[in-house]
Amino acid sequence: MPKIQNKYDTIKIPEGLTTKIDELIRLSEGDFTSRTDVIKYAVRLLYKDSIK
Repeated sequence: MPKIQNKYDTIKIPEGLTTKIDELIRLSEGDFTSRTDVIKYAVRLLYKDSIK
């Protein structure tokens, strides 16, 4: 079975959004450990809302 290789893009996000993401990480009690985790979760929620 071939190994899956993920490709990543680097994006710039506004400083205010970065601050909010960091705040969510602190408040999550370990559910989120990185900015990437928060962004992935947010995208999943947006996707779920868009297919309803």
